[in-house]
Amino acid sequence: MRKFALLLLIVSALAVSPAKAEEEVADAAADRPAQDAVEKFSYYLGYRNGQALAENAEKCPADEAAFLRGVRVALDMEESQDEDKEDADYKKGLESGKRIALFAKQRFPYLKVEKTVDGLVAGLAKEDSAYTDEEISQALRTCSKFIKAPAPQDYPMLGQQAPKWDVGPWHQLPTGKTSLDISDFKGKVLYLYCFQSWCPGCHSRGFPALQEVAKKYADDDDVRFVVFQTVFEDRADKPVNTFENLIKIASKFELTMPFAQSGSREDKSKLMQAYKTRGTPWTMIIDRQGVIRYGFFHIAAKDAVELIEELKAESENTISR
Repeated sequence: MRKFALLLLIVSALAVSPAKAEEEVADAAADRPAQDAVEKFSYYLGYRNGQALAENAEKCPADEAAFLRGVRVALDMEESQDEDKEDADYKKGLESGKRIALFAKQRFPYLKVEKTVDGLVAGLAKEDSAYTDEEISQALRTCSKFIKAPAPQDYPMLGQQAPKWDVGPWHQLPTGKTSLDISDFKGKVLYLYCFQSWCPGCHSRGFPALQEVAKKYADDDDVRFVVFQTVFEDRADKPVNTFENLIKIASKFELTMPFAQSGSREDKSKLMQAYKTRGTPWTMIIDRQGVIRYGFFHIAAKDAVELIEELKAESENTISR
Protein backbone atom coordinates (compact mmCIF):
# COMPACT_ATOMS: atom_id res chain seq x y z
CA MET A 1 0.00 0.00 0.00
CA ARG A 2 2.84 2.40 0.86
CA LYS A 3 4.56 1.72 -2.49
CA PHE A 4 1.28 2.28 -4.30
CA ALA A 5 0.76 5.63 -2.54
CA LEU A 6 4.33 6.66 -3.42
CA LEU A 7 3.75 5.76 -7.06
CA LEU A 8 0.66 7.93 -7.16
CA LEU A 9 2.63 10.82 -5.67
CA ILE A 10 5.35 10.48 -8.34
CA VAL A 11 2.80 10.38 -11.16
CA SER A 12 1.08 13.48 -9.79
CA ALA A 13 4.38 15.33 -9.54
CA LEU A 14 5.13 14.70 -13.21
CA ALA A 15 1.89 16.44 -14.18
CA VAL A 16 2.66 19.73 -12.40
CA SER A 17 5.59 22.04 -11.87
CA PRO A 18 8.20 21.04 -9.23
CA ALA A 19 7.20 23.98 -7.02
CA LYS A 20 3.54 23.01 -7.20
CA ALA A 21 4.39 19.40 -6.42
CA GLU A 22 6.33 20.47 -3.32
CA GLU A 23 3.33 22.50 -2.13
CA GLU A 24 1.01 19.53 -2.58
CA VAL A 25 3.36 17.21 -0.67
CA ALA A 26 3.56 19.74 2.18
CA ASP A 27 -0.24 20.05 2.26
CA ALA A 28 -0.60 16.27 2.37
CA ALA A 29 1.89 16.04 5.25
CA ALA A 30 -0.06 18.68 7.18
CA ASP A 31 -3.16 16.47 6.99
CA ARG A 32 -1.66 13.84 9.29
CA PRO A 33 0.62 13.92 12.35
CA ALA A 34 4.30 13.05 12.03
CA GLN A 35 4.97 9.33 12.41
CA ASP A 36 7.48 9.83 15.22
CA ALA A 37 4.95 11.88 17.21
CA VAL A 38 2.25 9.26 16.67
CA GLU A 39 4.50 6.50 18.02
CA LYS A 40 5.37 8.49 21.15
CA PHE A 41 1.75 9.51 21.72
CA SER A 42 0.58 5.91 21.25
CA TYR A 43 3.20 4.66 23.71
CA TYR A 44 2.27 7.30 26.29
CA LEU A 45 -1.42 6.46 26.06
CA GLY A 46 -0.63 2.85 27.02
CA TYR A 47 2.03 3.83 29.55
CA ARG A 48 -0.27 6.15 31.48
CA ASN A 49 -3.02 3.53 31.57
CA GLY A 50 -0.51 0.90 32.71
CA GLN A 51 0.67 3.17 35.52
CA ALA A 52 -2.91 3.80 36.62
CA LEU A 53 -3.61 0.05 36.73
CA ALA A 54 -0.41 -0.67 38.64
CA GLU A 55 -1.34 1.89 41.30
CA ASN A 56 -4.90 0.61 41.76
CA ALA A 57 -4.95 -2.57 43.83
CA GLU A 58 -8.51 -3.43 42.79
CA LYS A 59 -7.92 -3.02 39.07
CA CYS A 60 -4.32 -4.22 38.80
CA PRO A 61 -4.31 -7.70 37.20
CA ALA A 62 -2.92 -10.53 39.31
CA ASP A 63 -1.87 -12.33 36.13
CA GLU A 64 -0.36 -9.69 33.84
CA ALA A 65 0.32 -12.22 31.07
CA ALA A 66 -3.38 -13.19 30.89
CA PHE A 67 -4.37 -9.52 31.01
CA LEU A 68 -2.06 -8.63 28.12
CA ARG A 69 -3.29 -11.59 26.08
CA GLY A 70 -6.79 -10.17 26.45
CA VAL A 71 -5.58 -6.76 25.29
CA ARG A 72 -3.87 -8.24 22.23
CA VAL A 73 -6.87 -10.39 21.32
CA ALA A 74 -9.15 -7.33 21.45
CA LEU A 75 -6.72 -5.51 19.15
CA ASP A 76 -6.51 -8.45 16.69
CA MET A 77 -2.86 -8.98 17.54
CA GLU A 78 -3.43 -12.56 18.78
CA GLU A 79 -5.97 -15.35 18.43
CA SER A 80 -8.15 -16.14 21.45
CA GLN A 81 -7.55 -19.35 23.40
CA ASP A 82 -10.34 -21.43 24.95
CA GLU A 83 -8.52 -21.74 28.27
CA ASP A 84 -8.50 -17.96 28.70
CA LYS A 85 -12.21 -17.31 28.25
CA GLU A 86 -13.13 -17.66 31.94
CA ASP A 87 -10.04 -15.95 33.30
CA ALA A 88 -10.90 -12.72 35.16
CA ASP A 89 -7.64 -10.96 34.22
CA TYR A 90 -8.02 -12.00 30.59
CA LYS A 91 -11.51 -10.43 30.60
CA LYS A 92 -10.07 -7.21 32.08
CA GLY A 93 -7.53 -7.18 29.27
CA LEU A 94 -10.28 -7.65 26.68
CA GLU A 95 -12.11 -4.62 28.04
CA SER A 96 -8.97 -2.49 28.03
CA GLY A 97 -8.15 -3.57 24.50
CA LYS A 98 -11.66 -2.75 23.32
CA ARG A 99 -11.36 0.75 24.77
CA ILE A 100 -8.07 1.28 22.94
CA ALA A 101 -9.61 -0.01 19.69
CA LEU A 102 -12.63 2.27 20.10
CA PHE A 103 -10.38 5.29 20.70
CA ALA A 104 -8.45 4.46 17.53
CA LYS A 105 -11.63 4.00 15.51
CA GLN A 106 -13.58 7.03 16.70
CA ARG A 107 -11.06 9.58 17.90
CA PHE A 108 -7.52 8.97 16.63
CA PRO A 109 -7.26 6.73 13.55
CA TYR A 110 -3.46 7.17 13.41
CA LEU A 111 -2.94 5.33 16.71
CA LYS A 112 -0.21 2.65 16.63
CA VAL A 113 -1.76 -0.02 18.83
CA GLU A 114 1.49 -2.02 19.01
CA LYS A 115 3.21 0.99 20.61
CA THR A 116 0.25 1.47 22.93
CA VAL A 117 0.63 -2.11 24.13
CA ASP A 118 4.38 -1.54 24.60
CA GLY A 119 3.59 1.42 26.81
CA LEU A 120 0.95 -0.54 28.71
CA VAL A 121 3.50 -3.29 29.48
CA ALA A 122 6.05 -0.74 30.72
CA GLY A 123 3.48 1.09 32.85
CA LEU A 124 2.24 -2.11 34.46
CA ALA A 125 5.82 -3.12 35.25
CA LYS A 126 6.48 0.34 36.79
CA GLU A 127 9.38 0.86 34.42
CA ASP A 128 10.67 4.27 33.36
CA SER A 129 9.08 5.66 30.22
CA ALA A 130 10.91 5.02 26.97
CA TYR A 131 10.62 8.75 26.23
CA THR A 132 11.43 11.92 28.15
CA ASP A 133 8.76 14.31 29.44
CA GLU A 134 9.79 16.82 26.77
CA GLU A 135 9.42 14.24 23.98
CA ILE A 136 5.98 13.26 25.25
CA SER A 137 4.87 16.89 25.59
CA GLN A 138 5.91 17.60 22.00
CA ALA A 139 4.10 14.48 20.77
CA LEU A 140 0.95 15.47 22.67
CA ARG A 141 1.03 18.95 21.12
CA THR A 142 1.51 17.51 17.64
CA CYS A 143 -1.20 14.85 17.89
CA SER A 144 -3.83 16.75 19.90
CA LYS A 145 -5.12 18.67 16.88
CA PHE A 146 -5.88 15.36 15.13
CA ILE A 147 -7.88 13.87 18.01
CA LYS A 148 -11.59 14.09 17.32
CA ALA A 149 -13.99 15.00 20.11
CA PRO A 150 -16.50 12.26 20.93
CA ALA A 151 -19.76 12.55 19.07
CA PRO A 152 -22.17 14.85 20.98
CA GLN A 153 -24.47 12.95 23.27
CA ASP A 154 -27.23 14.04 25.58
CA TYR A 155 -25.61 15.93 28.45
CA PRO A 156 -27.73 15.05 31.52
CA MET A 157 -27.34 18.50 33.10
CA LEU A 158 -28.85 20.43 30.18
CA GLY A 159 -31.89 22.33 31.41
CA GLN A 160 -30.94 21.69 35.03
CA GLN A 161 -30.23 24.28 37.70
CA ALA A 162 -26.48 24.76 38.05
CA PRO A 163 -25.26 23.23 41.37
CA LYS A 164 -23.19 25.04 43.98
CA TRP A 165 -19.45 24.87 43.48
CA ASP A 166 -17.55 24.03 46.69
CA VAL A 167 -14.13 24.76 45.15
CA GLY A 168 -10.88 26.47 46.05
CA PRO A 169 -8.27 27.81 46.42
CA TRP A 170 -9.06 30.79 44.20
CA HIS A 171 -6.93 33.02 41.99
CA GLN A 172 -7.89 36.50 40.73
CA LEU A 173 -10.98 36.96 42.89
CA PRO A 174 -12.81 40.30 42.73
CA THR A 175 -11.76 42.81 45.38
CA GLY A 176 -13.28 42.03 48.76
CA LYS A 177 -14.16 38.43 47.89
CA THR A 178 -12.65 35.35 49.55
CA SER A 179 -14.57 32.89 47.36
CA LEU A 180 -17.32 32.71 44.74
CA ASP A 181 -20.32 30.50 44.10
CA ILE A 182 -23.07 30.24 41.50
CA SER A 183 -25.29 32.63 43.51
CA ASP A 184 -22.77 35.44 42.95
CA PHE A 185 -23.73 35.52 39.26
CA LYS A 186 -27.46 36.05 39.62
CA GLY A 187 -28.88 37.61 36.45
CA LYS A 188 -25.67 37.11 34.44
CA VAL A 189 -24.90 34.86 31.49
CA LEU A 190 -22.05 32.70 32.77
CA TYR A 191 -19.34 30.95 30.72
CA LEU A 192 -17.63 28.19 32.73
CA TYR A 193 -14.49 26.49 31.47
CA CYS A 194 -12.99 23.33 33.00
CA PHE A 195 -9.42 22.25 32.27
CA GLN A 196 -6.40 20.30 33.49
CA SER A 197 -2.89 21.68 33.14
CA TRP A 198 -1.64 18.60 31.29
CA CYS A 199 -4.63 18.42 28.90
CA PRO A 200 -3.40 19.14 25.33
CA GLY A 201 -6.86 20.02 24.00
CA CYS A 202 -7.31 22.55 26.80
CA HIS A 203 -4.30 24.48 25.54
CA SER A 204 -4.84 24.07 21.79
CA ARG A 205 -8.62 24.63 21.63
CA GLY A 206 -10.34 25.41 24.92
CA PHE A 207 -8.23 28.32 26.13
CA PRO A 208 -7.97 30.04 22.71
CA ALA A 209 -11.79 29.91 22.37
CA LEU A 210 -12.18 31.28 25.90
CA GLN A 211 -9.70 34.06 25.11
CA GLU A 212 -11.63 35.13 22.03
CA VAL A 213 -15.05 35.12 23.72
CA ALA A 214 -13.77 36.84 26.88
CA LYS A 215 -12.16 39.58 24.79
CA LYS A 216 -15.46 40.29 23.04
CA TYR A 217 -17.31 40.65 26.35
CA ALA A 218 -14.55 42.35 28.32
CA ASP A 219 -16.70 45.44 28.92
CA ASP A 220 -20.09 43.69 29.11
CA ASP A 221 -21.35 43.42 32.69
CA ASP A 222 -24.06 40.94 31.62
CA VAL A 223 -21.54 38.22 30.77
CA ARG A 224 -19.08 36.67 33.20
CA PHE A 225 -16.39 34.00 33.01
CA VAL A 226 -15.03 31.55 35.58
CA VAL A 227 -12.37 28.89 35.05
CA PHE A 228 -11.92 25.67 37.06
CA GLN A 229 -9.11 23.15 37.08
CA THR A 230 -11.21 19.99 37.55
CA VAL A 231 -8.62 17.39 38.44
CA PHE A 232 -9.48 13.71 38.05
CA GLU A 233 -6.05 12.31 37.08
CA ASP A 234 -2.38 13.24 37.46
CA ARG A 235 1.12 11.88 37.86
CA ALA A 236 1.88 10.35 41.26
CA ASP A 237 5.59 11.17 41.23
CA LYS A 238 5.41 14.67 39.75
CA PRO A 239 1.91 16.24 39.83
CA VAL A 240 1.12 18.58 36.94
CA ASN A 241 -2.48 19.68 37.57
CA THR A 242 -1.52 21.91 40.48
CA PHE A 243 -2.72 25.28 41.73
CA GLU A 244 0.74 26.68 40.95
CA ASN A 245 0.37 25.66 37.30
CA LEU A 246 -3.16 27.09 37.27
CA ILE A 247 -1.66 30.51 38.10
CA LYS A 248 0.97 30.14 35.36
CA ILE A 249 -1.69 29.23 32.77
CA ALA A 250 -3.85 32.24 33.65
CA SER A 251 -0.80 34.42 33.03
CA LYS A 252 0.22 32.58 29.85
CA PHE A 253 -3.17 33.15 28.20
CA GLU A 254 -3.52 36.66 29.70
CA LEU A 255 -6.84 35.81 31.34
CA THR A 256 -8.00 37.97 34.23
CA MET A 257 -11.25 36.22 35.25
CA PRO A 258 -11.44 34.15 38.47
CA PHE A 259 -9.74 30.73 38.45
CA ALA A 260 -10.30 28.00 41.03
CA GLN A 261 -8.78 24.62 41.82
CA SER A 262 -11.22 21.74 42.20
CA GLY A 263 -9.75 18.44 43.30
CA SER A 264 -6.46 16.60 43.07
CA ARG A 265 -5.20 13.21 42.01
CA GLU A 266 -6.17 11.74 45.39
CA ASP A 267 -9.43 13.68 45.79
CA LYS A 268 -11.28 13.86 42.46
CA SER A 269 -12.97 17.14 41.53
CA LYS A 270 -16.31 17.54 43.31
CA LEU A 271 -17.37 20.16 40.77
CA MET A 272 -16.76 17.66 37.96
CA GLN A 273 -18.97 15.17 39.79
CA ALA A 274 -21.72 17.71 40.55
CA TYR A 275 -21.86 19.01 36.97
CA LYS A 276 -21.35 15.55 35.42
CA THR A 277 -18.64 16.79 33.08
CA ARG A 278 -16.97 14.05 31.06
CA GLY A 279 -13.38 15.21 31.16
CA THR A 280 -11.38 18.19 29.94
CA PRO A 281 -11.59 20.55 28.20
CA TRP A 282 -15.24 21.06 29.10
CA THR A 283 -17.25 24.25 28.48
CA MET A 284 -20.62 25.16 30.02
CA ILE A 285 -22.80 28.18 29.39
CA ILE A 286 -25.43 29.09 31.99
CA ASP A 287 -28.35 31.46 31.45
CA ARG A 288 -29.56 34.37 33.60
CA GLN A 289 -31.80 32.03 35.61
CA GLY A 290 -28.93 29.73 36.53
CA VAL A 291 -29.96 26.97 34.09
CA ILE A 292 -27.28 25.07 32.18
CA ARG A 293 -27.89 25.64 28.48
CA TYR A 294 -24.71 24.15 26.98
CA GLY A 295 -22.17 21.54 28.05
CA PHE A 296 -19.62 19.74 25.89
CA PHE A 297 -15.91 19.21 25.31
CA HIS A 298 -15.62 22.25 23.08
CA ILE A 299 -17.52 25.12 21.56
CA ALA A 300 -16.25 27.35 18.75
CA ALA A 301 -15.96 31.00 19.74
CA LYS A 302 -18.51 32.13 17.14
CA ASP A 303 -21.05 29.54 18.36
CA ALA A 304 -20.49 30.59 21.97
CA VAL A 305 -21.08 34.24 21.05
CA GLU A 306 -24.28 33.34 19.20
CA LEU A 307 -25.63 31.44 22.21
CA ILE A 308 -24.58 34.15 24.67
CA GLU A 309 -26.38 36.79 22.62
CA GLU A 310 -29.54 34.67 22.65
CA LEU A 311 -29.32 34.23 26.42
CA LYS A 312 -28.67 37.93 26.99
CA ALA A 313 -31.84 38.73 25.10
CA GLU A 314 -33.98 36.43 27.22
CA SER A 315 -36.22 37.87 29.94
CA GLU A 316 -34.75 38.60 33.37
CA ASN A 317 -38.13 38.34 35.07
CA THR A 318 -37.66 34.88 36.59
CA ILE A 319 -34.25 34.92 38.19
CA SER A 320 -34.00 31.88 40.45
CA ARG A 321 -30.37 31.59 41.51
